[in-house]
Parts: sequence; structure tokens; C-alpha cells
Amino acid sequence: MTLTQLHVFLVVVEKGNFTLAAEQLYMTQSAVSHAIASLEKELGVLLLERQRAGVITTSIGEQLLMRARTIIDQTECIRQEMAAARGIATGKLRIGSFSSVSRGVLPALLGSFRRKYPGITITLLEGTNQEVYDWLISRAVDISVVILPVTGVDTIPLVTDELVAFLPPDHALVQHTTIQIEQIAADPFIMPKGGCEPLIRTIFERAGVIPHIAFEASETEAILAMVQEGLGVTIVPRLSLSVDTSHLQALPLDPPIHRELGLAVRSSASLTPAMEAFFHHAENI
Repeated sequence: MTLTQLHVFLVVVEKGNFTLAAEQLYMTQSAVSHAIASLEKELGVLLLERQRAGVITTSIGEQLLMRARTIIDQTECIRQEMAAARGIATGKLRIGSFSSVSRGVLPALLGSFRRKYPGITITLLEGTNQEVYDWLISRAVDISVVILPVTGVDTIPLVTDELVAFLPPDHALVQHTTIQIEQIAADPFIMPKGGCEPLIRTIFERAGVIPHIAFEASETEAILAMVQEGLGVTIVPRLSLSVDTSHLQALPLDPPIHRELGLAVRSSASLTPAMEAFFHHAENI
């Protein structure tokens, strides 16, 4: 069993497809297939199930996946530490984030980090809040953006994001400067799915009211389009606003509600040099 075989195995699982894995690895598809077949033959187990839609891990393959990620991570850490000893800042970082932060916060952070550490390669993966947390725990990524507080990982604060309400143009409260949750409790509510849903539900619970959920949607653009059509009201984080909202009324909540976003690692005691550099850079920017 070689590091190359384990690396090929990880990429095939990540891509779910031999062809896409071969493209990323700059190998032929037959070479990728041969690496997996050789690994399965040596271990005497079936690691991947070939299906029409792609490949998935078997139960024993899932066990190998966790250990393979640990081995590759440790190998990468050794390379980075040896490079650092020679005064060379190099390495790889896999960062998990959700779209609002990828769009509103990370570009400037990644840009300044890249200029300071051009030898560190960064891969950005996007998912829901739960997905990026799960990726961190399973070692699919090195650092994740999380909504604070969160347990089981080590974190640093990144940014504070305000939640605001959006009302249809003809709503009776559009001329107000702020709005209280109780004032929209009876309105049809469009619930954002994904990262901020638990926080929004908590806001209603604390106010002692139950939202009248008429629709649920993941994309902010779709949510605001439904508000524009008079289908309901909503609450969204400011960072998620990537579309023109001049035709809608954004009202801060009274009292103000914020979500705290942070960067998380599995353990601050076992950071690679690249992870440590990114953490320090994010703290000082």
C-alpha cells in the first residue's frame, strides 16, 4: 500500500467518478482504475461500489477513508514542517464554507493570504453549515467556516453578521425603520433553509411566537423574489444579499439580532504550518 494509492482513493471518493478523479490527478482513467484495483487486491476487500451514477464507498471503504485522510494529512504536515525549517512557506489548505461567507468575506481574506503566502495552495468547498462542519470532522477539509458557538472543535471569531427582515413593497410596515418579531408573526413566512434556519427559529421562540411558514427555500435570490411577489416576509443575514434589494424594504430587527461566524479546526494543538498561518492571518487582518 502506497501513499499514491491512498491519494488516488481519496480523490475518487471525493469526485465520485473515475473520470473526474483522473482529470484532477492528471492521470489516465485506466491508471486510476489500476491504482484502486491494486489497493483492493492488496487489502483483500472491496473498497468502492461502481454504480451507474458514479462510485460510493463500501462500509469497509468508509473505514479506510477516515484513516487514509489521517495518513495523508500527517504526510502533508511533515512536508510543510520540513519546508518551514528551510524558510519556505508552502502547503495545501482545504477550506469549507457556505455561499454567503464565500461571497462576502472570504475573497478579501483569501486574496491577502495568497499575496502573503503564494506557496500555499487553497481549495474551497461550499456546502450548508452542517455539511462544512461534517467535512471538518471527517477530515475532508482542514478549516471550516461555522456559526458560533459550536462544540467539539476549536474556533476563532471571523465576522459578525446582522439579520434583517424583508417585507413585500405593499406591506403595512414598510415605512418603519425597525421591526419586532411579534409584528410579523401572523404574516406568511419564507424560511431560509441551511445555515441560519436554527437561529431564525430561536428568534421566534424567544419572542414567544410561532412563525407561519408558507415556503422554504435555500437560495436568497429565490426567497427575495417571493417576497417581491407578496408571497410572504422573511429574515436573512446581510452577508447573503448578493442581489439588488432596492425594490424591497430591509428592516433591522428590534432588538438587533446577529450571528457570529468563525473559523474552526479539529484541534488547535495539531495545526499544520499552513493552517496555523491562515488562522493567524485571519485573526490579524
